[in-house]
Amino acid sequence: MQEEVRVVLDAMGGDHAPEEMIKGAVEAVNEKITSMFFLVGQEDVISEELEKYTYPKERMEIVHASEVIETAEPPVMAIRKKKDSSIVVGMNMVKNGEADAFCVSRKFRSHSCRWTGYRRAGSRELKDRR
Repeated sequence: MQEEVRVVLDAMGGDHAPEEMIKGAVEAVNEKITSMFFLVGQEDVISEELEKYTYPKERMEIVHASEVIETAEPPVMAIRKKKDSSIVVGMNMVKNGEADAFCVSRKFRSHSCRWTGYRRAGSRELKDRR
């Protein structure tokens, strides 16, 4: 029997957020019962999107994050200032042992380097805080 993998998904990141991120998470839990997804972002927006799908409810949990990091924000400053953004909340969940993995969308038309910067800045900033 496989061990359950707890995955944090930045539901607010990507070109077509949160629709595409939620769609992918629903497909994953419907195919693989050994995964648990934490959808991090604006709770009301995520809840509304989830209502469109049928999935095992015990495999999906919404974690509210009130702040949004905009594409044009410098990564280090955004991570430092927006403590309740989906990327910071999600990375902290992994850091604190509440989840096993953190995923963000890799499909950004023109900003993939910037989002790599957010992930890198976030992991460094949060790693150094003990």
